[in-house]
Amino acid sequence: MERPTIRVIDNQEEVVNTSNPSQSEMDQLLAKYGYKQSFNAYEQKPVNNLSFEDMVLNQELEERRIMEERQRRMNGVRPVSFSDDRVGYSEIKYSNIEVDSSNTFGIKIQIVTDMKI
Repeated sequence: MERPTIRVIDNQEEVVNTSNPSQSEMDQLLAKYGYKQSFNAYEQKPVNNLSFEDMVLNQELEERRIMEERQRRMNGVRPVSFSDDRVGYSEIKYSNIEVDSSNTFGIKIQIVTDMKI
């Protein structure tokens, strides 16, 4: 009888690349994925050396930005759902999927819409 042997074919290493992004890069990434507001369009100026009119204009721009954000959220994509009383078309199909010779899965496919088809 032959004894089993263990051979190491290729060593595995874990490589971790660390990066040190700047604060502005982190802010841009957070804004890109929706975790932080982006201020690119309405850049805030420092309050130093601003006239009253400029401060009022900045406040109006900020309020306009907030209103546009609310409108965008209200008019954005929403999940669509409907109740059973408005169903215009419904079809159910049953099928079996054979995994191997001894195992099969039964599935149910239901297509429902409130549009008249």
